[in-house]
Amino acid sequence: MEVVVALGVISIALTGTLNLFTTGFKSLAFSDKMTVALNAARAKLEEIKGAEFSQITLLYPDGSTYPVSNLNGGTLRVEYPNGISSDPLVVRVTVTWPEGGVERSIDLVTMVSSG
Repeated sequence: MEVVVALGVISIALTGTLNLFTTGFKSLAFSDKMTVALNAARAKLEEIKGAEFSQITLLYPDGSTYPVSNLNGGTLRVEYPNGISSDPLVVRVTVTWPEGGVERSIDLVTMVSSG
C-alpha cells in the first residue's frame, strides 16, 4: 500500500514538472520570435533614419510591407500616422507574425526630422 501511495505522489510531482517544462519551452519560442521581430523593426527604422529626409516617403511608401525572413510568415509594415508631409515625420513600423493560430504583432515608432 505504501508503494502505491508513493508512486501516486511521484506521478503527481512529475506531471507538474513536465507541465513546467512545456510552458517554459513555449515561452522560449515566443521570446525568440519577439526578438526576431524587434530586431527586424529596429533594423528597418535605422535604415529609414539613414535615408535622406526628402526621399524617405518615396523609398518607403506609406503602407509598404516587407517579408521578415527569419520569422515564418512574418511581415513588416511601414506607416506614417501623421501623414507624409509632417516635419518631424512620425514613422511606425509594425511586425506581424502568426503563432499558434493567433496573429502577434509589435509596433515601434520614431520621429525623423529634416534638420
